[in-house]
Amino acid sequence: MSNWISVKDRLPEDLDNVDLLINAKRRLTDCTYTDDRFYTHQFKDEFWTEIKNEVTHWMKVPELPKADTEG
Repeated sequence: MSNWISVKDRLPEDLDNVDLLINAKRRLTDCTYTDDRFYTHQFKDEFWTEIKNEVTHWMKVPELPKADTEG
Protein backbone atom coordinates (compact mmCIF):
# COMPACT_ATOMS: atom_id res chain seq x y z
CA MET A 1 0.00 0.00 0.00
CA SER A 2 1.33 3.40 -0.98
CA ASN A 3 1.32 6.23 1.54
CA TRP A 4 1.68 8.85 -1.20
CA ILE A 5 -1.19 11.34 -1.36
CA SER A 6 -1.95 13.33 -4.48
CA VAL A 7 -2.06 17.10 -3.98
CA LYS A 8 -5.28 16.93 -6.01
CA ASP A 9 -6.86 14.81 -3.26
CA ARG A 10 -5.68 16.80 -0.26
CA LEU A 11 -2.84 18.91 1.11
CA PRO A 12 -0.86 18.49 4.33
CA GLU A 13 -1.79 20.36 7.46
CA ASP A 14 0.12 23.53 8.28
CA LEU A 15 3.70 22.83 9.45
CA ASP A 16 3.53 19.10 8.66
CA ASN A 17 6.90 17.53 7.87
CA VAL A 18 6.55 15.73 4.55
CA ASP A 19 8.40 13.98 1.76
CA LEU A 20 7.47 15.17 -1.73
CA LEU A 21 7.35 13.87 -5.27
CA ILE A 22 8.20 16.44 -7.91
CA ASN A 23 6.51 15.77 -11.27
CA ALA A 24 5.75 12.24 -9.95
CA LYS A 25 9.46 11.35 -10.43
CA ARG A 26 11.90 13.02 -8.05
CA ARG A 27 11.68 12.65 -4.29
CA LEU A 28 12.53 15.41 -1.81
CA THR A 29 12.76 14.50 1.86
CA ASP A 30 12.20 16.45 5.07
CA CYS A 31 10.17 19.27 3.60
CA THR A 32 7.47 21.33 5.28
CA TYR A 33 4.14 22.81 4.27
CA THR A 34 2.94 26.21 5.45
CA ASP A 35 1.04 29.19 4.05
CA ASP A 36 -0.19 27.04 1.11
CA ARG A 37 3.39 26.38 -0.04
CA PHE A 38 6.00 23.64 0.23
CA TYR A 39 9.51 24.39 1.49
CA THR A 40 12.80 22.52 1.67
CA HIS A 41 15.79 23.08 3.93
CA GLN A 42 19.44 22.73 2.97
CA PHE A 43 21.71 21.79 5.85
CA LYS A 44 24.41 24.10 4.51
CA ASP A 45 22.30 27.12 5.41
CA GLU A 46 19.64 27.91 7.96
CA PHE A 47 16.90 29.12 5.64
CA TRP A 48 13.87 27.38 4.16
CA THR A 49 13.50 27.66 0.38
CA GLU A 50 10.15 27.58 -1.37
CA ILE A 51 9.79 24.71 -3.83
CA LYS A 52 8.88 26.17 -7.21
CA ASN A 53 8.63 22.86 -9.11
CA GLU A 54 5.35 21.03 -9.49
CA VAL A 55 4.66 18.97 -6.40
CA THR A 56 2.40 16.08 -7.42
CA HIS A 57 2.35 13.92 -4.27
CA TRP A 58 3.31 14.09 -0.61
CA MET A 59 3.71 11.72 2.32
CA LYS A 60 3.88 12.58 6.01
CA VAL A 61 7.30 11.82 7.50
CA PRO A 62 6.96 9.01 10.06
CA GLU A 63 8.01 9.65 13.63
CA LEU A 64 11.46 8.41 14.59
CA PRO A 65 11.67 5.29 16.76
CA LYS A 66 12.19 5.75 20.48
CA ALA A 67 15.79 5.34 21.65
CA ASP A 68 16.60 1.99 23.23
CA THR A 69 17.68 2.94 26.76
CA GLU A 70 18.05 -0.63 28.04
CA GLY A 71 20.94 -1.36 25.96
